[in-house]
Amino acid sequence: MFWITPEDIKTFIAADSVASQLKDVQSPIEYCKSSPFPFSFMEGYQLQRLTQREIAAGNIEVRKALKNNKRTFLPIEVMDNYGDLMRSNAKLSYLLDETLYNGGSDLLWIPPSLPYYQLDGAFKSKECFSKTLVFSSWVMVPKMIAALTSYECERLTIGDKKAIENAEERSERKYFQTGSDCHPKARLRFRKESDNFSTLSSYALLYPCLTLSELWKPNAKDQNLTELIGEIEEKIKSIINSININEFITEPSKSDDDRWALILMILLDRKNKKEVLSKLRESEDSYNWEWFYKDEETSLANDYYEKVFGEMLFANFPVNLSASMLAMGGKEENPIKNVLLQLKLGKPPADIAKQLAYLTVASPSICACRLLSSLENKSELLYLSFYGAFQIADSFRKFFNVSENIATIDKFRQF
Repeated sequence: MFWITPEDIKTFIAADSVASQLKDVQSPIEYCKSSPFPFSFMEGYQLQRLTQREIAAGNIEVRKALKNNKRTFLPIEVMDNYGDLMRSNAKLSYLLDETLYNGGSDLLWIPPSLPYYQLDGAFKSKECFSKTLVFSSWVMVPKMIAALTSYECERLTIGDKKAIENAEERSERKYFQTGSDCHPKARLRFRKESDNFSTLSSYALLYPCLTLSELWKPNAKDQNLTELIGEIEEKIKSIINSININEFITEPSKSDDDRWALILMILLDRKNKKEVLSKLRESEDSYNWEWFYKDEETSLANDYYEKVFGEMLFANFPVNLSASMLAMGGKEENPIKNVLLQLKLGKPPADIAKQLAYLTVASPSICACRLLSSLENKSELLYLSFYGAFQIADSFRKFFNVSENIATIDKFRQF
């Protein structure tokens, strides 16, 4: 239920003060009941057309009425600083209570109806959250709802004090900033300095690791996430311990090298999925890559793809030399080793198994690969699930680069 507040009445008085200066105009009460700041959303309505006509004709009284009743328009300066617009319309306040003020502004997507583990963070206690359907006979209402709910959502995320404090950069945030001036800025970008692939660690979110996608099968089990991660972590420790990573480390003094999550997933697949990788490499050109070349970062994205998939994942496997060749001093060639040595890797983080466990459960690429693989059992079409998962994950990367979504993540960031 929604209740009329003093702000609703003040909005009507302001709008009526303007309307009273015009001839043959009905009371604006219905407009004011349906929308705050009515004159900002009246495009095409008679009241706005008559007002504009009188202003053009030099009607001083209308000009004065508008100047003295600014609450009929959106307060641009207040909005630019993410100020609170207050509850100036009972119906809109009710809608915001049901959609944003109940925690909805912090949700990047609708909570799952059948979760695989207990929801936490922004999603905690939001199991019943759903979409809201709004009906109105006024043309102005959809525009008003779109404008003010999106503003409030930004105010509660980008303009949130905690999100700003937890952010990596503290640049001034303005609502009307556009393009490259928007803050917070996108973080999951491809960067390359000389031959240094400086954001290689982010590719862990894009790589659809086949080994990890099969390590855990989701089920409708009300399990604590921490316990689930612990179980998967133990499984991962047992499979990564069989990989000798020391031969790839050239800078042992550097610890917590976050590129290891991606590299270990690639090494796992090269060890466990040799035949599958061979088929994937052969069918690479069969996939529709049109979407890939429409990316604004196409050049860098292509460089990263070639580095990860071409030079690492699909690199030729070591050739097993005969005993006689080994006796003569021959050495096995390992193409991927040469690539990894060029990266000048340090030691992996101490919790690398836990990082991989989280990726197993929540990585966009691994989740998509697991889903698509379950839908398509024909081995000759495996490439669709693999490259399709990569494409879906890249869409998530772009989604996470949106300022509002970055701010939401910062808001719940734990150090």
